[in-house]
Amino acid sequence: METSSTELSARNLLVSERFRAAYEVEALTGIETFFPIEILQPTASDSADSPDSPVLFGVRFKHTMTRALKEEMGIEWLSEPQPDYCRVCGPGGGGKGGSYIGYERVVIDADSWTGEDLFYAINLPGSILLSERAREFIERHDFMNAQVIECEKAGFSFF
Repeated sequence: METSSTELSARNLLVSERFRAAYEVEALTGIETFFPIEILQPTASDSADSPDSPVLFGVRFKHTMTRALKEEMGIEWLSEPQPDYCRVCGPGGGGKGGSYIGYERVVIDADSWTGEDLFYAINLPGSILLSERAREFIERHDFMNAQVIECEKAGFSFF
């Protein structure tokens, strides 16, 4: 599959070959596609002592309708949502959905969760959410550059 830099967005992720192999062996869910990432090799003018490039994959998550319960997240609003905001992607997406400054915790509507191990809530883009199974997977394999934060402590503030 040919890829370009435009295929990676805030809704995607780069992972190692080790992550991909472990994910597949343990049959976790939520990732739709792994696609190879081309890493440019150093030129002759770069250090000849540079290590071999790692094998990396881009990850594209499945789209889900899992929702965050923003009314239970302790949101501090910059502008309150209007009554006719989009019920799919709001509140909090700007415009009629209002804009928030921060929140105290992440709360997921259990009735909307479809069982993925790694996922985004449709109305909380940018935060990769994990099932208990995925949390244990990350901790057991000691993956680097992955900070797992309990939802009760996953506050956020623009300031």
